[in-house]
Order: sequence, then C-alpha cells, then structure tokens
Amino acid sequence: MQNLVDREQPNVFVHAAGLALRTSPEDTSEVNWADVVDHLAAKSVGPLTMLEAARRVASVTHFVSLGGREMFEDPRLGAYAVANGALWAATQFISLHMKAWKAYYIDMPLVLGTGHAEDLVQAGLHTGAERAMGIPISDVVEAFDRILEGSITPGRVMLSAQN
Repeated sequence: MQNLVDREQPNVFVHAAGLALRTSPEDTSEVNWADVVDHLAAKSVGPLTMLEAARRVASVTHFVSLGGREMFEDPRLGAYAVANGALWAATQFISLHMKAWKAYYIDMPLVLGTGHAEDLVQAGLHTGAERAMGIPISDVVEAFDRILEGSITPGRVMLSAQN
C-alpha cells in the first residue's frame, strides 16, 4: 500500500472494500463470529491501513468511505451491518486525527443495477422494502461529484431513494 501511495500521490482516498457475498445459514440463532471478525477487519482495519499509508504523503485532501446501513430486515446480513458501523467509526476516527483531510462516510441503501446488488437479490437477500428503497449508481456518482466540488459538508452523507 505504501509503495502505491508514494508512487501515485493521490488526492482522494476511497475505501470501497468489503467481503464478497457469503451465504449465511437460514438458522440465524447461532452467530458466525469468524464471519463478523472478517467483515470488521475489511471495514475497519482496511481504512486504517490506508490511513497509515496516506498520512505520509501531503497530497491527500479527501477520504471517502462507501458504507451502508447498520440495520437490515434480514438477520443474515448481521456481520455486514456490524462492519458498516465499524466503517463509520473508522471514518470518524480519520476525521478526528487527520485534520487536513475532509472525511466522508457515504451511507447507501442497495445500489441497484450493480453486480453486487444483483448477487444479493439472487441469494435471497435485500428483497422487499430494502429493494424498493434502492438507488441507482448515478446517485452515488453525483454524491462523489458534490463532495469533490465542496458542496457537501464532511461527515455522514445519507443517500436514499428520496434524495
């Protein structure tokens, strides 16, 4: 990571990492703690690793993390939801400790038309109300544009079908 940052000298860091879709058992009475830990690592240790590499270069002005809701109607998304809370906390940590950066957490519902969304729907997740509240990818692109032009205040950016 450090070699890449040193070479590219980025202005904007975007944390869009997570875990590939994992099918959870229908019986959600037992928590798969290894799955929770894996999701947490991807969405908390990941951005903090990026922070460590980026803090050594003076080029970074923005840190943008792509997250989602911390609650879902389907309990099989519990580990993912917990990790989104960790990503929001990591973004706040970055904002607190990297005063020269503008840090954003884009909180998104299901982004329709993406391969990830289709995989979730085919797996039987994100049906019903969550799918009805989904947004097009163009809403995410528009939020990025508004962040980079400075018309959105740093912090949590809530995207929804009503935006």
